[in-house]
Amino acid sequence: MDFYATLGGCTAGLLVSRFVDFFTRQMKLCLLLFYLLAGLAALWLTLLVEDVLPFDTVSVYAAIVIGGVFLDGGAPLFFELVIEVSYPVGEGVTSGFLQMLTAFSGVVFLSLLQIESIGKQWMNWCFFGCIAAAVPLLYFIDTVYGRADIDDMEVDVSADVSVDVSVDDDPDVSAITGGDYPEKQSLLNGSYV
Repeated sequence: MDFYATLGGCTAGLLVSRFVDFFTRQMKLCLLLFYLLAGLAALWLTLLVEDVLPFDTVSVYAAIVIGGVFLDGGAPLFFELVIEVSYPVGEGVTSGFLQMLTAFSGVVFLSLLQIESIGKQWMNWCFFGCIAAAVPLLYFIDTVYGRADIDDMEVDVSADVSVDVSVDDDPDVSAITGGDYPEKQSLLNGSYV
């Protein structure tokens, strides 16, 4: 079941990432839609497992695969949105922190399974609750696309601007090159910035 959910999620992630490239400033809306649909799939799975809805293997498969498609499919958008919102902090720092937070949450979740007295019925409700809690947080986040604004800027590079840099006028550069290396000094004298 999870294999198909992961496969569907990876495919959806590639397709949606390509689609959202054309609508850069709509990532938040796409993520809200994905998380709403993933939340409905998680609720459907939970109600099936709790015997509120009639249990059926096909429905369990469908709920897991649909949930995986929307959760895993939204992961690239989630990273992209977090990087946009945290700009000008570096992408590596932001992505690393998000991965660390995700790994820590997984460790806490799996550590709770070691307590035998609490059972396992809470797991599906916790899964649904985490997705449901993410929707209002996504809704109220202030999306500023500073990085996208810089990417969208047009720069005119048609003007020929060159500045002659002479090391003879700069005592710091002259001290580095010194008189011992005439080839180095001639290269620096003829360089343009």
